[in-house]
Amino acid sequence: MSQWYQIRAAAKPKTADIYIFGDIGENWWSDQTITAKQFVQDLEKLTDVETLNIRINSYGGAVSDGLAIYNALRRHPAAKAVSVEGVAISIASLIAMAGDTVDMPANSLLMIHAPWSSIAGNAADMRAEADVLDAHARAMVSSYARKTGQPEADLLALLTDGKDHWYTAQEAMDAGFADTVSDALQAAASIPHRYRHPQSHPGAAIMPPKDQSQTAELEAVASLNPVVVNVNPAAPALAADNIVDIRDAAKREAIAAEQTRRREIRALLTGVYAKREDLRAVMDECLDDPNCSSDEASKRMLRKLGEGYEPMGGAGAIAMGQDAGDKFRTAGVQSLLARCGVAKHDGANPYRGMRMHELARACLESAGMVVSGMAPEEYVGYALGTVRYRARAAGQTTSDFPVILENTLHKLLLTGYQAQQTTYQRFCKLGDVTDFRAWKRLVPGLIGNLDDVNEAGEYLNKNIPDATANSITAKRRGNIVTITPEVIINDDLGYISDFTRGLGGSGARTIERKVYALLESNPTLADGIALFHASHGNLSDTSDAISVAALDAARSAMAQQKAPGDDQEYLDIQPAVSVCHTGKRSTMQVTVNAEYDPDTANKLQKPNAVRGIVADIVSSPRLSSATAWYLFADPSMAPVIEVVFLNGQREPRIVEEESFRTGGLSWRIEMPFGVGAIDYRGAYKNLGA
Repeated sequence: MSQWYQIRAAAKPKTADIYIFGDIGENWWSDQTITAKQFVQDLEKLTDVETLNIRINSYGGAVSDGLAIYNALRRHPAAKAVSVEGVAISIASLIAMAGDTVDMPANSLLMIHAPWSSIAGNAADMRAEADVLDAHARAMVSSYARKTGQPEADLLALLTDGKDHWYTAQEAMDAGFADTVSDALQAAASIPHRYRHPQSHPGAAIMPPKDQSQTAELEAVASLNPVVVNVNPAAPALAADNIVDIRDAAKREAIAAEQTRRREIRALLTGVYAKREDLRAVMDECLDDPNCSSDEASKRMLRKLGEGYEPMGGAGAIAMGQDAGDKFRTAGVQSLLARCGVAKHDGANPYRGMRMHELARACLESAGMVVSGMAPEEYVGYALGTVRYRARAAGQTTSDFPVILENTLHKLLLTGYQAQQTTYQRFCKLGDVTDFRAWKRLVPGLIGNLDDVNEAGEYLNKNIPDATANSITAKRRGNIVTITPEVIINDDLGYISDFTRGLGGSGARTIERKVYALLESNPTLADGIALFHASHGNLSDTSDAISVAALDAARSAMAQQKAPGDDQEYLDIQPAVSVCHTGKRSTMQVTVNAEYDPDTANKLQKPNAVRGIVADIVSSPRLSSATAWYLFADPSMAPVIEVVFLNGQREPRIVEEESFRTGGLSWRIEMPFGVGAIDYRGAYKNLGA
């Protein structure tokens, strides 16, 4: 997260300036936030500071973070001088009360109001939340009372009446919230767009003004007065009789600038594009946002034009940030994953703890649908898209709920898949195919030695040797998971989580079982001979227990494998992985890792000839033979078994299917893959004993 405050050394010795400009506490909807924990940690580093100059311009944020910052400032031994540079609203006003002195320029504002929250639930849940908000209000009262000297009962009334109480600098000083009023500071400013729409912050603990008349009043004042101030200390103070003239000039400049901005944005949408409703909606959004320049509006329209088109690859790729819709869907997915136990609970997530049907309702409301008075089974059907919704005069709405469910299922699927322990990747080659036909896997012959250059200085042509070919085929594999309205209304998230993660684990286990089944089936290769066979030189003619002598013989046999073709040169293949039954793992470990030969009679100090013969020991209970053991070369050098995936899809994927039988939604979990033996030279088998 970006830091919304700044602590830096001031010009005077043993003095530090603290700038608190932005949202307080974590906020899902803003990137300009930081936790009180970080602020306190940074503040505690100022051990040799005698004076803190605290400059505030903030619309507030989370009560808990604000209280923590206030208490940390109060505990700091330095003298604290607070200046409200623009606005100190909501919990930011309480932070201002930490100052030994509080100064407000004549054109700054301070506002206090009741803590604010959002909740979905029954009547009991809402009563409990109201009690929590009242407790927050009581916690804040003492801080205001300490500064103002007002009775706590009077201040508690201000924090519980549900109104926004605005104070000019003079009014704040008269009420005891400020100590001095300084000359007005001039800067161009406006209320950020997100703060004029409190509903875009459903999870904030304390919110900007909700009273529309007061909001309008604030916007009118803000058009003349600063929110973000850049002060030149050397500038002379403004005479009081000049303030009105300067404000009038600033107002005229602000109006002219706004007219120019809107005119430039409208000019962007001409010709055939002016008829596109989606682009007109983007234009209207940009016009309503005073912080949106014509350049930003152009970028938004281009992004809208580019939707649905695949970008060309290359170094010029552009990464775009999340818009409000993306953040909404991400928040919904994270809230469900946290409840499933596969993600951490995010205290800033406005949808944390929501039941599934409550989240479905929130999706509809976000899409502009009026759902008040609807029963859960009604609005859940609309949210799933299995029931058509016709608004009074607005046509049909689209819900994000299926997207949130699908993304949640996909994450759960991958979680289950990745949690399943598998071993096949350690001795099998991983490849890709593009369709379901049989794909040839060529084992080329060895080119042989380089030819001598003749007396004429000519280089001879070299023929490409023949190759042997085995085939491998990917097959469709998968299942279907269905989520019905009953599952959502009953909030049976455990069923969804367990079942989907189980399917993910099943996908990984399916590959593992296929690999070991193929290994033990000893399939026939293209030459008509079994994978492990005496004629291939990779099958022991005796059944030997794991020992130094047996492993050394296996190594020697692998080194003597020859390339296909006419010029059969030795390949000198070296083992890298051993595979055995779980019951033989310890024996294999001792044999290949002992410094001295563990099989030597009378335990003489004889060096172990096969020490470090393999770098990896794979053991599995899926081997039906408890005695057989194998050696494999590095699969990237001499592959024996290959696992192929369709189009590089090496994890299970999820595809939505509408279920007309259940009235819910179904998703197809699919993972196309194939397993096949492609060459015999890189492996050796002993039946064991």
